[in-house]
Amino acid sequence: MNKLLIYYSVAGYGDQIADYLKGRGHPSLKLDFKKPIVKMSFFKTIRYGWRAIREKSEELAPYEFDANKFDEIYMGCPIWAGRLATPFLSFLQVHPEIAPKVKAVFLCSASGKIKKADEQLKRFLPHAEVVSLASPKSCLDEMKRKVSQTIL
Repeated sequence: MNKLLIYYSVAGYGDQIADYLKGRGHPSLKLDFKKPIVKMSFFKTIRYGWRAIREKSEELAPYEFDANKFDEIYMGCPIWAGRLATPFLSFLQVHPEIAPKVKAVFLCSASGKIKKADEQLKRFLPHAEVVSLASPKSCLDEMKRKVSQTIL
């Protein structure tokens, strides 16, 4: 069974999940802005948090993706201002056809709180399991346990 992780990461949380799954033989697709965020600052946090609240679309860097090549899709996303990060949301808006294949979404939050993101996610992926991960970098064992339980 072909499984794929599609994720966006700016702080490296999603990269931790992708690295772990790569070690288990699963490929990944990392999303990014056309002009990537080099380092998140206080002002960028406010700016992108506001964009997330307003569900603004972002121009993504080019990527290759064919949903037909995969039986199951898993996704990962950071939480910005309690909502889905805008690059992740932009991908969902462009690819609504993936909804039946998405089994779970890993929502990464340093606080562990996902606020409105799970409700927002249900609009795009109503059947996907939502897995909240509190800071996968510092809670590595917990992340591995939750990801292993989710991706059989």
